[in-house]
Amino acid sequence: MAHPPQHKLTAFGQAALALDEELERFRELTEAAERIPLTTRRNLERAARLADEATESQQRLGTRMQEFIAALGASRERNEQCAQVMAQRRQEIEQRLGEVTALFRRLASLGESARTITQAIRTIGEGAGEEGPTPEVLVQLDEAQETLTIIVTAAGELATAAQDAGLAELFGEVDALRQQLNAARNKLNLLRKRLEEAAPTRDDLN
Repeated sequence: MAHPPQHKLTAFGQAALALDEELERFRELTEAAERIPLTTRRNLERAARLADEATESQQRLGTRMQEFIAALGASRERNEQCAQVMAQRRQEIEQRLGEVTALFRRLASLGESARTITQAIRTIGEGAGEEGPTPEVLVQLDEAQETLTIIVTAAGELATAAQDAGLAELFGEVDALRQQLNAARNKLNLLRKRLEEAAPTRDDLN
């Protein structure tokens, strides 16, 4: 039976393989000695040699068994160590996953808020007349500005959290969101400026 090269085996694998091979050798010697008819002097001498070899093999089996038991104990100890490391690593993974999931949920919430405020600014612009801002429009502009400031602040805090956590992917998405918010802020400022410029002056009223 072909065996893989021993240099590719662990210490436990090598010990197990050596024990298996010695067991097979002992079995072969035993069966060979058993098959020889004890009817001639030559056969007796041959059987005696096989018996001696079997005895030596049996002695080696004791050594191989001790080596196997030692390797088994070492493997069990390594396995327990790996299990402890893996348990700790799993705990770290779960904790990290929870933190990352929470950060991405914050990003999703901010993204939804950004879409909402962008649509609100668009709606204000579409509803505003060319004669200047009405009191209602001014209130809407102030509310949009306040909401936008809150979202921008939250995005900045999330960007810092992403950077501290070493999450380059999240930081990139937050940065894209901040650019979207800056665009919304510019649009809001332009809208306010347009409406203020369209407002009638005192001279126009006279």
